[in-house]
Amino acid sequence: MGAIGSVLSSSMLLYIVRRILWGAFLLVVVSALTFVIFTVFPSADPAALRAGRQATPELIARLGEWGRTQSPEHMRSLFA
Repeated sequence: MGAIGSVLSSSMLLYIVRRILWGAFLLVVVSALTFVIFTVFPSADPAALRAGRQATPELIARLGEWGRTQSPEHMRSLFA
């Protein structure tokens, strides 16, 4: 039973490692795709969306300037 147990455990370990690697790969692909969709195809001005429905143009301009100066390109997906 020792030889069969080692084969089963090694194949199970391989299965677990393969599933974890595919999960990590899928997470990276979905994150990159989401980032590209929201940066290339913006649906609206993020500052206007963040400001709310009754925002003044001054507030929207301030929030837009803050978003461009405070967050680098690769971090915009976290704050937008």
